[in-house]
Amino acid sequence: MKIKYAFLSFTNYLSINLLIILEIYVLFTAVNISLGSLNSRSVLYTPLKEYIESDGFVFFGDSESYYDELMAEGEDGEEITEEEEEEESFGYDMDELMSTLNDSAEYTTVRSYGDSEIFYTILPDEIFDKLKLQVQTGSLFDSSEKSDYPLLIASANKDGIEKGSIVEDGNQNKYEVAAVLTDLSYLLTFSTYNYEMTYEDFYTTLDIDYDDNVFYYTSESQIKDLELLYSIDTSEIGFVTYSAQVTEEEIEADMDKLSAYGMTMKNELIESRSSSLITDDFKKMIPPIAAFAMIVLIGIISTSAIISKNMTRKLAVMFCCGATKSDCVFVSSSSTILVTIIALAASALTVLALDGSDISKTYGLVFTSSNLLMTLILVLVLILISVVVSKSLVSTDKLHELLKADAK
Repeated sequence: MKIKYAFLSFTNYLSINLLIILEIYVLFTAVNISLGSLNSRSVLYTPLKEYIESDGFVFFGDSESYYDELMAEGEDGEEITEEEEEEESFGYDMDELMSTLNDSAEYTTVRSYGDSEIFYTILPDEIFDKLKLQVQTGSLFDSSEKSDYPLLIASANKDGIEKGSIVEDGNQNKYEVAAVLTDLSYLLTFSTYNYEMTYEDFYTTLDIDYDDNVFYYTSESQIKDLELLYSIDTSEIGFVTYSAQVTEEEIEADMDKLSAYGMTMKNELIESRSSSLITDDFKKMIPPIAAFAMIVLIGIISTSAIISKNMTRKLAVMFCCGATKSDCVFVSSSSTILVTIIALAASALTVLALDGSDISKTYGLVFTSSNLLMTLILVLVLILISVVVSKSLVSTDKLHELLKADAK
């Protein structure tokens, strides 16, 4: 019986309920899109978070400029000979350079390998394992994962490289492609300097419309045992952090030592700009979403109150026939519960359609478990409000008074 009355409470106020469904649907969808935008930024920030938020700085090496300076100055003001030019190579060695800094200084960057057959970026294991980019085929792997061949992740491409493809380098080492990224993705390259550097500048955007070549990346552990034709290159942009407590003066001293070889920028500056970048868009979305949420809440409270008041007599009859107060509250609030479920289903279908679509790729939307958690919280809040309103309007005393009035 209570199920029948619950359904009637929905159909009797169908026009109002359809409006509330639309409002809740828009609210759920807007919240999920906002979170999707925030998640996309977090996906890129998380792998670098430990370094950006540590004491230290980023070093932007410029070996070519340093080399040109050596060539111009020479030794004792004389031009450098060809033998000296070859000996100087590119001006400095990163390992030797880092050995001149504080004993606890550590240099973290990416490396790369290339020959006539292949080119790939090599990420430190701890960064690789935290970089969770979206893939269109295959699946991401841990740095320590073992396979017949070293594993690579490939960009979306027109070269026919797909999940399971086996590729070779110039020394006939074989590699297996474990996953292919979605189009409009990112490659962590540590190759760009920006005066207003944020975490985004450590990445290169991958867009098949502008560059249809395949790009690969992997972890250090995957290729550590390979015999390669050439040496592995180390990026001249990287984080200098410290394994022990250091003073501001010690950090400044290390920055001064590296100033002759390039530029430096404190991590705290990058962290500040990165935090602003991550939260700015979300902050802009909060006011309209909050305002619309208030409209939805007012609509739900009003609808619950109207339905409860108009159904009071029917609920009194149910109560007289043996229904409990809980049954009456269920019938009274069931309309809002059903409205919320319908809106939730419609919003879930929309988010599933967006996930992996061209729209999602274009606007960088990433849907994770945080979307599910936030949606469930909203559902519980809306249902709780409906139950509280119904419970306050459908009290045992009011039902008794209504029955006494009808008896007279």
